[in-house]
Formats: sequence, structure tokens, C-alpha cells
Amino acid sequence: MDGGDRSSTPAGGRVVQWVIALSLAIIAGCLVLKVDESSWLPRVQAQTTRMAPGDIYAFAGQLGPKTYGLFMVDLGAGNLWCYEYSNQKDKLRLVAARSFLYDRCLEEFNVDSPTPREVAQLVQRLRDRQSQADGKKGSTQEK
Repeated sequence: MDGGDRSSTPAGGRVVQWVIALSLAIIAGCLVLKVDESSWLPRVQAQTTRMAPGDIYAFAGQLGPKTYGLFMVDLGAGNLWCYEYSNQKDKLRLVAARSFLYDRCLEEFNVDSPTPREVAQLVQRLRDRQSQADGKKGSTQEK
């Protein structure tokens, strides 16, 4: 901030600043303590949170071997973006942002093998084999 009058900052701006500050404090604590992911990651993944449209959520995560980021999701606007935290520069840098409003309408896009279509074909073949095996069992039991 420029050290000017804080009364000119809207209340919503202060909330975002506090969310960013809290997220950075958590990231910094993890970096200083070198927290072992395996000790807390399963518990974090098991927790559920109700997300409502209009809310903005922030998550800290690892982007690379020595880089960490702050991921933010705006459910109401259908946007997500990510900031990279740099230890050397002590700064946040926006590294990615996009809208996900139309992503859920796609069935296949930028997917590696097996694609959803290939998986459906594999499942159908398995079901066909199982039904054929069940048919053979039924015919041998009748004899």
C-alpha cells in the first residue's frame, strides 16, 4: 500500500487483502517449518467445505519443486487464478487465470490416453465378456 488514507479502500478490498495475507502466512509457516506433506495432506483432502456462489476461496499449494502458489477460485464468476510466491523476490506474481464456465460442457478436451471414449469402450468389452461368461455358466448348469 502507499501509506495513504485507508478510509478510501473499499471493505471488499480489505477482505481480499486479509485473505491473501493469511494465505501467505500459512505458506510462509509451511516453508519455515518444512512441513512434511504426507502428514497433513490426507486429512486436508478428507475435509469437506460448502462452497457457495459469490464466495472466493483461496488455497495454498506447491507449483514446482521449490515454488509455491496461492490458488483462488471465484464460484460466482466462474474464474480461477494462481499467484506464484517467490522467496528470492518476496513477491506474488500472477501465473495463470481462466474462466471455467464452459469447461464443464466439454466431454473430451486435451486428455491423454485413455480418453473417456476409450474407457467407455473398455468397460463395454468387459461387460460383454461378463455377460457371455454368465450365459455359458447358465447353459452348462442346465445340462
